[in-house]
Amino acid sequence: MKKIVYLHGYESKQGGPKVDFLAQSGMVYAPSLNYTDSNLENHLIKSIKAFKPDLLIGSSMGGYVANLLSDYFGIDCVLFNPAVVKGNKSRPTINELHNKYEYNEHNEPNKVIALGLFDDIIDSEKVKYYFRDTPNVIINMYKHGHRTPFEVFASNVQIALNGF
Repeated sequence: MKKIVYLHGYESKQGGPKVDFLAQSGMVYAPSLNYTDSNLENHLIKSIKAFKPDLLIGSSMGGYVANLLSDYFGIDCVLFNPAVVKGNKSRPTINELHNKYEYNEHNEPNKVIALGLFDDIIDSEKVKYYFRDTPNVIINMYKHGHRTPFEVFASNVQIALNGF
């Protein structure tokens, strides 16, 4: 049984149908996150070390953080409209893991990235460019906005659960 971490977006809530879907495929840790909490970084690092997930999943700001944790720990991830580039709204300031901690050079994680072509918060073309030189990346583009439809969520998670 897979262990999955799901990190919600900045103005989103924990839980819901996407987390229920993940729970059908494994053990899920989906914490309620306050992205302005100065202790968030330490909390997440301790939680990841204790839970030892097989897969990280994040949406928007959660995708930004999941990407950093993926690189740091070498854990595969699925990212939905990750806020890896500054969007149209300002994002809270959190320390970037790749600047503060030693990068994991031994395990290049697999990454599935799902982007909405009509996203009015995160520029999908800039996100594609951001990941242009990253190994082991699959980028899928969809005709939706910032909120990821359940069907798109499920199909991209299945790619990871089926072993990329």
